[in-house]
Amino acid sequence: MLQPSTKALAQMLAGNTKMSGQLAHARGVLAQANRIVDERLADRLPPAARELFFEQLALLKLTIADAEEAGLAAEALADEPVKPKVVVDAERLREVALRLATAEPAPQVPLAAVHTDLPD
Repeated sequence: MLQPSTKALAQMLAGNTKMSGQLAHARGVLAQANRIVDERLADRLPPAARELFFEQLALLKLTIADAEEAGLAAEALADEPVKPKVVVDAERLREVALRLATAEPAPQVPLAAVHTDLPD
């Protein structure tokens, strides 16, 4: 999970994707990886896998630090700007509803009348 989390966060930092929880997810993965290190479970891995784990852990830490330095941590915690509600007065609403109610429905075309040219 270290490598995909790092890549997703790096893509967000590069501006290729919009923010959608990558920083929070990366922090969660980092917390799990730190627990693995604290409990010395990484010592049970074969040497090559252990080296790869610690390399990926270092990359994730650096990428999270870059995100925090770029100020994305505050942006990730801030709520999305709320769109202002459009207020429609009752008279305008009645007018639109009346127009829709009295509008002539679109003619229904039977499926048998639909003709498509298919290549041979």
